[in-house]
Amino acid sequence: MLMAAIEFQEEMFALDLMYLIQNGIVNSEDEFKNTPWNSVDRKVVNEWKKCNLLGIDKINLYAARIDVSDWMIILSRTEEEARGHAFKELRRVCNVIKMPKEKMLQSFWFPDSNTYKSLLDIKKESNSFPKTAIII
Repeated sequence: MLMAAIEFQEEMFALDLMYLIQNGIVNSEDEFKNTPWNSVDRKVVNEWKKCNLLGIDKINLYAARIDVSDWMIILSRTEEEARGHAFKELRRVCNVIKMPKEKMLQSFWFPDSNTYKSLLDIKKESNSFPKTAIII
């Protein structure tokens, strides 16, 4: 569960779990239905968050409208960075819309590699951002 929380950039959930595991309140094998979340020391967890203890590099999804029916999907840290990337790629100012995290799981067909890939897969394969993930 902890690794999934880290992979999906659920930083506070991951830090809370880490606190509970480190302090012997739960173990990583436990089911989390009856987890005592109120046992988490907020001061400690907030300190961990400030210093980015888990090293989570928050990459978000943004969509920039290209025309009436086409969109550029961008992986970026911030809306401003996504807007700048769209401007650089399309050579015009575009509005960008932040997309829900759940969309990272959406898969698309890539004919050049003859496979389906999720936006999360594309993110994992990338080492620099902002990046155009796909144009749909």
